[in-house]
Amino acid sequence: MKIHSIRHLPVVEEGRLVGLVIESSLRPYLGLDKQSLPIKEVMIINPIIIDPETSIDEAARLIYK
Repeated sequence: MKIHSIRHLPVVEEGRLVGLVIESSLRPYLGLDKQSLPIKEVMIINPIIIDPETSIDEAARLIYK
């Protein structure tokens, strides 16, 4: 993520978005045994998603809520 400046990664199960992992959620675990923590422990569960055609105004309203 750091090398490619990626700060958010989707978590997909059976082709459906189930979560989102953000870089800042992973930072506290850097250097720990990578096998000890399942990604579901640090991901945002059921993130709010919108259609690509949604207006910026509507997206901003969702963020504000």
